[in-house]
Amino acid sequence: MRESFWHSTPLPPDDEVRPPAASSQAAPARPDAADQTTAGKQTPAGRNEPPTLSVDPWGHGDHTTIGAAIKAARPGTRILVRSGLYEEGLVIDKPLEIIGQGSLEDVIVRARGRNAVRFRANIGRVSNLTLEQAGGGEFYGVDIAQGRLELEDCDITSATLVVVAVRGGADPRLRRNLIHDGQQSGIYVYEQGLGTFEDNDIFANGYAEIQVSEGGNPTFRRNRIHDGQKGGIYVYKQGLGTFEDNDIFANRLSGISVSEGGNPTVRRNRIHDGQWSGIFVYEQGLGTFEDNDIFANAIGGVVVKEGGNPTVRRNRINRNGYEAVWVYEGGRGTFEDNDLSDNERGAWDVAPECAKHVRRSNNRE
Repeated sequence: MRESFWHSTPLPPDDEVRPPAASSQAAPARPDAADQTTAGKQTPAGRNEPPTLSVDPWGHGDHTTIGAAIKAARPGTRILVRSGLYEEGLVIDKPLEIIGQGSLEDVIVRARGRNAVRFRANIGRVSNLTLEQAGGGEFYGVDIAQGRLELEDCDITSATLVVVAVRGGADPRLRRNLIHDGQQSGIYVYEQGLGTFEDNDIFANGYAEIQVSEGGNPTFRRNRIHDGQKGGIYVYKQGLGTFEDNDIFANRLSGISVSEGGNPTVRRNRIHDGQWSGIFVYEQGLGTFEDNDIFANAIGGVVVKEGGNPTVRRNRINRNGYEAVWVYEGGRGTFEDNDLSDNERGAWDVAPECAKHVRRSNNRE
């Protein structure tokens, strides 16, 4: 990533969700700030360190706002942000590293009337910041509109739209973040958005914790996805995605819902303790579900209706409040080599008109 920092790509036309409000937070750079960006420091081992700028709200750094540091920085600069409250939204339009110094809860970026972060560069990194979208319109906590942003160890919320949006073919890497208390979803990947999301805690968001649609094709691994007000994961409108080794639990509706041509690949997840079904496939939803543990959900383990047609293999579907598998109202599906034992109402409830469209083989009941 470091070697790519100095090769910026042209910016696309502005496509902000809403025109950003004029910012009054930018402060003029100190006279010596330009010198800070001209060259890196040489280490004893002979490796060039990146040029560095510091931000301190009390005037003890190169700049008092992060936005001013971004404006002054050359591509490849590292911006170190000291503890404090920064009432501004960040537009990252060149390759930069922005790193909080100090405790996570003490380095706060709070934006009103704009996104907390809007990323429009080919590559970059943001780490150890609390990022708050605090209202004032319809904006994202973090809007990743292109390129590969590495977003690590941050605490991110949004009082308006989703917490993190990925779109337009952007391919970020999100690791070890807290993504929570969004008015809408925690993460929304759409319009051919990609991305790899690992070891994040995604919780207490107003819609499904994760939404994927319109050709979005992210990869989620080892995340905790829980306490969503309208479900855990929702894949729809030709959304794709690979979901592996996640813990999906305690969501108000289904752990995973798939509809309208959504077609995710779901492997080795724990999907449990939801207030409705573990998996719900409907309205021509598809999906391949393999080697998951689906248990202790209030309704069925897997529920299929209205042309839903999943492939369900080698799952352990146990201790659910209804049947392991419930298929009705035109549902279909292929169910192979699953353990369907120990559910409150047995292994199957397949409506008579659906029976010829449900393929069953080698299931333990």
